[in-house]
Amino acid sequence: MRYSILGFNQEELIKYDVDMSDVLLMDYIQKALSQPSMCKTFKNEQPYVWLQHSKILEDLPILGIKESMLKKRIANLVEIGLIASVNIANTNGRGSRAYYTVTDAFESLQMTECKKLSVVEQPSVKNYTSNNQLINNKKTVSKDTVTEFLGSAKKSEKEKKPTLFDKCVTSIKVFTDDVILQNMLEKCLQMFLTNSRESGMPFYTNHFKGKLNKLKSLSDDNYVQRDIVKQTIDNGWNNFYELKENKNSVHNRLNESGAEKVPTVNKKSRKENIANGKAEKF
Repeated sequence: MRYSILGFNQEELIKYDVDMSDVLLMDYIQKALSQPSMCKTFKNEQPYVWLQHSKILEDLPILGIKESMLKKRIANLVEIGLIASVNIANTNGRGSRAYYTVTDAFESLQMTECKKLSVVEQPSVKNYTSNNQLINNKKTVSKDTVTEFLGSAKKSEKEKKPTLFDKCVTSIKVFTDDVILQNMLEKCLQMFLTNSRESGMPFYTNHFKGKLNKLKSLSDDNYVQRDIVKQTIDNGWNNFYELKENKNSVHNRLNESGAEKVPTVNKKSRKENIANGKAEKF
């Protein structure tokens, strides 16, 4: 396995369940933060950059997605803690803008030292050349603050935020104490995540909690829940549905419980026996 992708630790990226489109967005946001011509603001002395969704798609046509899907992907990166965002109202009082920055978890994924952000001074008029411009913000940030923020100094010793998979596993343990059912649900979760990556649709913790709630509504019995989960895995479904039992499975359960096996009757042979006088017609 290749150790790094665009400067990120690939093995650690897999734990966050992100794909190459997400990695491209992460790299894009990092580079945007380092560009002095980009529109930025500051919160707690940390730089945030304003990014237009249409501009991202224009710069990264290789993503091949629509703006609605782009918003979902960015929202997912915020939810799993790799980037942070803040909405700031426009000066004219109409609407707001979303500004983004990287987090400690983002920096922990990087194999090499981040590029330092240029120090943002009070912009001049000539800087106003595009939609992504420097805002007229009198506040400045020191080189030491920017260097420390981007990870050139010692990395923060804060614990890593749990991944999407970890959060869902926690939900499973809250949902049931049945170890067998827990293992089956974890296997089912891995299938859901794989289907999500292949389809390009984002997968969130709340989505999985909703599926568990549906499983609970279908049955409170652990054994029935196991059958429902197995049914979902066997069919490759993306949700839990009412158990569909065939006659053979019903007979098998009766036999396992000690009941006598029900003999099957061949209708064709019975008609022949009646015609030959070997059987009586009732």
